[in-house]
Amino acid sequence: MYKTYIFCHHSKEQPQRYISLQKQVEHFRLKNVSFFSNTWKDDITPKIRKTYCKSLTSSLKKDGRTQPLHDAEISLFLNYISLLRKIKEEKSDGFFITIESDAVLKNDYTTRIESVIESASQLQNWDVINIGEGTRRGLRNPKYGYPKSKPIVINGHSFHHEDIHAATEGLIWNYDGVCKFLSEFDLTQDIDGPIDTKMDWLSMNGKFNIYWLEPTLMVNGTIFNIYQSDIPKPWDTEYKTTIHRTLQFKKILHLSFHKGCINDFHYVCDKLGHTCEVLSSFKECCTNQSVEPIWEPDNRHYMITHDAAIKYWNRYKDYFNQFDMIVTSDTAILSRIFLQNGWTKPLIIWICNRFDYFHTSRPDKEYFELFHRATKQPNVQIIGYTAFENVYCRKAYGIEVGDTVITPSGGISDTYKNHVPRPGVSDTLFVPPYHNDTKMMNLTEQLQSMGFQAYSGKYNGPMDLTNYKAVVHIPYAWSNLAFFEMFSLGIVYFVPSINFFNTLRKDKWFFWSPPFVELLITISEWYEPKYSEYLITFDSWEDLKKKVNTLDYENHKSKLIEYGKKHEKDVCEKWNKVLT
Repeated sequence: MYKTYIFCHHSKEQPQRYISLQKQVEHFRLKNVSFFSNTWKDDITPKIRKTYCKSLTSSLKKDGRTQPLHDAEISLFLNYISLLRKIKEEKSDGFFITIESDAVLKNDYTTRIESVIESASQLQNWDVINIGEGTRRGLRNPKYGYPKSKPIVINGHSFHHEDIHAATEGLIWNYDGVCKFLSEFDLTQDIDGPIDTKMDWLSMNGKFNIYWLEPTLMVNGTIFNIYQSDIPKPWDTEYKTTIHRTLQFKKILHLSFHKGCINDFHYVCDKLGHTCEVLSSFKECCTNQSVEPIWEPDNRHYMITHDAAIKYWNRYKDYFNQFDMIVTSDTAILSRIFLQNGWTKPLIIWICNRFDYFHTSRPDKEYFELFHRATKQPNVQIIGYTAFENVYCRKAYGIEVGDTVITPSGGISDTYKNHVPRPGVSDTLFVPPYHNDTKMMNLTEQLQSMGFQAYSGKYNGPMDLTNYKAVVHIPYAWSNLAFFEMFSLGIVYFVPSINFFNTLRKDKWFFWSPPFVELLITISEWYEPKYSEYLITFDSWEDLKKKVNTLDYENHKSKLIEYGKKHEKDVCEKWNKVLT
């Protein structure tokens, strides 16, 4: 059981915040809630200031602040102290959620909070969990590098042990954390900084344990400019749409049959603060488990005909209409569900596998007409995940989709939360279990004949590859999610040079995600010149042996990760322009 306390002044000073919070309680059907306020900023007298404000914390001085605290900062601190004392006196255990007056709950708050609380009960050694977005968008900038800790993933929720807050619009306290903070405060009873800075200082000095929840459950309405002199009816019947538009956040539905695409787009949405749900053929990837996955036997869900588009539209239209925007990825034919049925909200088609992919055959003429027409629809944007997708539309079918390309970010979201360390393989070369590596030739046997330990087989997501010394791979596609995950995870890849690649495939059962156009090989990510310094290419087996044995692995991994941070930032900026 947990108790929720909301900080909000009940009088005329903050009427819009109070009304908004009341409406949120009603809208989200929050239970076990108390509104709490003991001191307002106008109550701060010179006597109170003299009694409590005795100094500035080291962290404030470090940041160059020399000015006295504002009355509102003092009153908020005193309200926290009063509430924490009430909890300590009246309770003996439990969890306590504090929500400040300018908090705006995300649409998935109700569906996630119980699971977050349950997960928190399994988390060790924490005092408070920050569940608000606050200033995290700024702190995620590579300049600051937050969150800095590796995530502890419990039931799909990521918890990061950090040394600072990012504002305090939403916190989960445990009873020990309440008592610990009060004990530290009572040593001096000095309000020597804002409440969040006080906790930061204690954390930096090893006296208090702050965790971040990712993704967050609410945002700070002041930081996101919701609360100004007046706000435009944020609690009418159009609550969900209004609040997300006000925040410039979107509630997005992502349709995809590819876990890698699901992972990457979910990661980006989390970074940008958008709420993203998934509808997939994989039930475990579907956000709303009460919604039936798009799945048919024998992979027929890839073959979206005219009739299938009508069937899926009728089955899911009420669900679709809950969202501000639809994004399709992996197989563009998913967009037919919307193009054929008059969808007028934004539709983003992220082509990741030729727009005409239809599993065992080709789409019908109507689909091509719909897709061609979509290029001129103002609500539709078509994006390639590699440059070849755009070229293919243009050259193969005369459909001009423009030149917008957004590659995968390479980020790792909770979609891949099942990483398990694999001991004993740190000197083993991993060979992916794909056609060119296993059927065109037995690459594993080749490496073993050269004296290397090598393994080929299924692997448990991209993080599993970090267990191995490196990956040796013969490319088979214009782009792969794994290529960009290489950067973020620092995975070393050895691939044949273009010349040796052509030698290896000659007169063999070679595969390339069709069509293979040799003249365009340099627009494949694997052979794109701008990435050449990040892939270790070899011109012969002797050259490979030499490079495997002499590479400075730690230096190369550091170079990959450094570039990965820049690449991720660039990709997020591109998506931000599209989504907002």
